[in-house]
Amino acid sequence: MSLANESLRIAIVGAGVAGLVAARALQLHGFRPRVFEQAGELGDVGAGLTISPNATHGLNAIGLAGVLEQHGMQPTQGGVRHWRTGELMLSILRGNEMREKYGAGYFQIHRADLHAALAQAVQQADPGCIALNHR
Repeated sequence: MSLANESLRIAIVGAGVAGLVAARALQLHGFRPRVFEQAGELGDVGAGLTISPNATHGLNAIGLAGVLEQHGMQPTQGGVRHWRTGELMLSILRGNEMREKYGAGYFQIHRADLHAALAQAVQQADPGCIALNHR
């Protein structure tokens, strides 16, 4: 792909999941964005994330297909329970049913694992892309 887009200066504020996804997508289209993060280091922050099939398609498109399979898990079933009685009100099939219906899997992954993979992909493409200690 042509790097003619390198002359356009793009700033992304925040090196969280959204900022890094945006940076990686722009990189794949020939841009050289710069991500400005106020923290002094990228770290293990957050808890678990649910990745819907639509989000899985997006992560696959920016080259992170293997990350979900390697670090995440695919629950086979989910549900909604009554807050007081615990009665199962709705059962939702996840697993292969989601992949067959939507063309991509439904995952649960620790935010830090996804974030680390995103940061690695962005920095492999452009080691100077992420500027820490910037507001």
